[in-house]
Amino acid sequence: MDLNSSKVIRIKAMDYLGRRDHSKSELFKKMRNEVDSFELLQEELDKLEMEGYINEQRFAEEYIRSRVIRGYGPIRIKSELRTKGLKDGTISISLMKYDGEWVSAAVKAVLKKFSSEAKAYKDQKILLKKKRFLAYRGFNFDHINNALENIRLENK
Repeated sequence: MDLNSSKVIRIKAMDYLGRRDHSKSELFKKMRNEVDSFELLQEELDKLEMEGYINEQRFAEEYIRSRVIRGYGPIRIKSELRTKGLKDGTISISLMKYDGEWVSAAVKAVLKKFSSEAKAYKDQKILLKKKRFLAYRGFNFDHINNALENIRLENK
């Protein structure tokens, strides 16, 4: 389907936004192969942003919340949001709301992944596995160490 008028472009963009929030960059990438004019697409996306249908702050907060629930840390989330075209300022503001929750998110992720080995905190091999897992999930060094220390103290 070729999107050759502003009305058709707007309808298609609203269709995407009706399913879930998108960043402006994300919508542009999804729709660029279907439009005749990039300028017309950019113009319509700008209008949608001015009208509040595209809100990158809201998108970032929703995305971060969903990733935290799934057990991901701030480093990975920030990287993912950058690939979706968000600016560092928007990402940082949205991540600040979760500053006190990263250790508990890391604890939950470890306990879910290593439920059978949760109490094996003395085994170095399993401890390294847990650290690599949390690093892959995007937690920093302090979050990882604090989470594993909390687990160790709970299991004493």
